[in-house]
Amino acid sequence: MPLLGGKIAFIFPIRLRDLDGIRYHLLPVRKWFGALHAHQVTERDIDRYIEHRLGLGRSTTTVNRELQYLGQAMRLAKKKKRIEAMPGIEKFSEKDNARQGFFEHEQFERVVDHLPDDLKDYVRFAYYTGWRKGEVAQLAWRHIEGDVVRLPPEISKNKDGRVLVLVDELAEIITRKRATRRDLMPLVFYRSTGLPVRSFYRS
Repeated sequence: MPLLGGKIAFIFPIRLRDLDGIRYHLLPVRKWFGALHAHQVTERDIDRYIEHRLGLGRSTTTVNRELQYLGQAMRLAKKKKRIEAMPGIEKFSEKDNARQGFFEHEQFERVVDHLPDDLKDYVRFAYYTGWRKGEVAQLAWRHIEGDVVRLPPEISKNKDGRVLVLVDELAEIITRKRATRRDLMPLVFYRSTGLPVRSFYRS
C-alpha cells in the first residue's frame, strides 16, 4: 500500500481477468481508508470497517475478499519499505461457507426480469449451459455451425474445448440473437454499446 498523493494507493500484481473483481471489492475499501496515510491504519480501524460492512448486510465472504486485497496492498508496502509494520487483519473462516442449493427456474427468471435487456439472454445461456461467464462472453458466430457450438480450447478454461448441441431454450436464445445481430458483429453476446460483456456487478 504505497503512499500516493498522501493517500493510500492499492498496487499489487494481478491477472487481467481478475481486474474487474478486484476493482469491485476495492471500491468500499478505498472509500473507507482512502483519506488515511498507510502508517495510520490500525487494527481498530479495520475492526470498525468490518463492523460497518456487516452492518450494511454484506456477507462474511465479501468482507473477506475486501480484507484480502487490503492485506495484499499493505504487505507490498511493507516489502517496499513504505511502512515499517502493518496491523493484523483477521478474516472470517470460510471452511463451512460452501454454497448450497440452486435457483429453481422460476426464481432464476424473476432475477433475469430485473436485468438490462442486453444481459438477459447472456445470463440465460450461462444458466442452461453451466459455462463460465468468460466463455459465454467470448462465444462468436464462427463457433456455431447449424445447431452445434464448438468452443475452441483456447477459450474454454479447462483447455479441452466444448461441444454443445442447440436444442430447446438454447436454440431459442441463439435464434433471438441471430435475429438482432448487428452487421459484422463477431460476438453472439454484447452490450447495447456494442462492447463485449465484461463486469456486470452493478446490474
